Amino acid sequence: MGHSTCASTIAWWCCSRHPVEAKRYKAASALQAGLQTLLVCHRFALAHKAAITAQSWVRSRQARKNYLASVARMVRMQRWWRSIVKRRRWRNANYSTTKVQRTWRGKQGRLQAKVRLFQICRLQRVARLLLTTRRNRIKWQSFRERTLSMYKTCATVPPTPREALQESMLFLGSQYWSKKFEIQVLKKQVARLEELIVEEPQLLEKVLGTRTERAGGKYHCYGTSCAEPHAHDPWNLNLKPL
Repeated sequence: MGHSTCASTIAWWCCSRHPVEAKRYKAASALQAGLQTLLVCHRFALAHKAAITAQSWVRSRQARKNYLASVARMVRMQRWWRSIVKRRRWRNANYSTTKVQRTWRGKQGRLQAKVRLFQICRLQRVARLLLTTRRNRIKWQSFRERTLSMYKTCATVPPTPREALQESMLFLGSQYWSKKFEIQVLKKQVARLEELIVEEPQLLEKVLGTRTERAGGKYHCYGTSCAEPHAHDPWNLNLKPL
């Protein structure tokens, strides 16, 4: 048996003989048991706390390791995705910038080409104008030289006699008055025909049906030559010999 068992046995034997000692022994035993219980509870609390701390540390260590691994994987994935987005944006930005530059340079090139073409057209127009002016000047100089040479080399033309001029004036006057008289006669005939056509439209077909042509005629009847002055003049239009 252990030391505590022997001490308990001896204490029980002594107490069985002396009741006061037994009472004291019981109180001391109860006090000792209470103190030991408190000490054991305190030690158990400390051990429990230490165990919980150790468990939490071990579990947190594994969880932290898993968390750090997950964070590393997420960071790696984010870095990969952001690199893809960045490369895509850079590629699109490069393409867009190239397109903008190409459009701007094309516009500037077309504008410069238009300006250059306009300048070339102006130069061509000025050159054509100068060539035309030079050709006209050469033509005028040649014409002037020919005219001056003709004036210098041609013989003097004698003036027309006065009697010949008077005869030509009289002939032209007679021709003028005869043509004027014929015009007046034709106007009267046209007016008379218009009146008759308005009054009797059937007579126009009758007159047109009586057209004849004879060789050697001296009278004009509606575009035909007639032998007698009134052969086809049923309305007496006073046809005159031409």
